[in-house]
Amino acid sequence: ANLNSVAFGNGRYVAVAQGGAVYWSIAADAWTAANSTVTVNLRNVAYCEGRFLAVGDSGTLIQSVDGANWQEIPTGTSEQLNAVISNSSRDFMICGANGTILVSNDGFAWRTVDAGVTDSLYGACVGGTSIVAVGARGTIIQTGSFGPRLARFRVVGDAINAEAYGDAGSICNIEASDSMEPGSWWDFRSVTMLEGATPVTLPLEADARRFYRIVIQ
Repeated sequence: ANLNSVAFGNGRYVAVAQGGAVYWSIAADAWTAANSTVTVNLRNVAYCEGRFLAVGDSGTLIQSVDGANWQEIPTGTSEQLNAVISNSSRDFMICGANGTILVSNDGFAWRTVDAGVTDSLYGACVGGTSIVAVGARGTIIQTGSFGPRLARFRVVGDAINAEAYGDAGSICNIEASDSMEPGSWWDFRSVTMLEGATPVTLPLEADARRFYRIVIQ
């Protein structure tokens, strides 16, 4: 089977593969097959808050504490799921095909979040409580917390076209930095959020590398 993802936690490695195959190992030199309870392709596995979570086709999510014994968890979607993560606040997120984003406070009860995109999302990472997800056609989604407050970025020509999603009337702060070092960010622009998508256009600097982030209050 083609192996798609590997994670480490609780003193062991877990790898997931096509056809629902799961393998675990203590030292990554000898591997044991586990009963995943599913037969669909598994595309990503991560160690999240004391247990392994693996996602895959047809809305599949399975979880295990030891990598050997697995339990399937309903997600409420049939979309292909490509990545699963958790943040330092013990929130969980899954992203997948057609802009699918699922969030959970415990990893068991999941709800769908409208990210304002239909492009498939393939990967995600966490920095503190923030999350960035990336996908097809240059789509980048950023949020300061796991919930409906999202920002979408896409480079078009000589500008970065962004869309921010949040509560209408709230303030969206655009901050800029030339280095991304702590303390280097400054207020670049503030925008009042609209109902639905709030467009934000940021210039691409020709003579300097500049970074932007959107902070939604």
